[in-house]
Amino acid sequence: MEARLHDHPVRLVVDTGTSALVLFQSHLKSPISQFSGGSTATPTDGDGADFRLQPVLITDASLGKQELGPLTGFVVADQGHDGRDFDGLLSVRGLHLEEIGFDFENHEISWRK
Repeated sequence: MEARLHDHPVRLVVDTGTSALVLFQSHLKSPISQFSGGSTATPTDGDGADFRLQPVLITDASLGKQELGPLTGFVVADQGHDGRDFDGLLSVRGLHLEEIGFDFENHEISWRK
């Protein structure tokens, strides 16, 4: 699905497992404002490598015509050119949604908080 962050289009995959918005650094066309403070190292599953999560604040976010308001999330320094055709993960839990619906035939998404 396409969302707008700071008036820039991004392609996001809806993810029910992540707790916050996650954006891939290699896919961002313009910088995102960051919180003060350092990044956090997070271990990956079993390979021993860590990846860095930089906290960010998105003050202006929308999905279609619906304003999402300010969002907090993370930018992860990732490997570029990995074949992904999306720019990040949209967390259902991070939006505090009670219900989400997908109409694939009409390319529409709906939700209830």
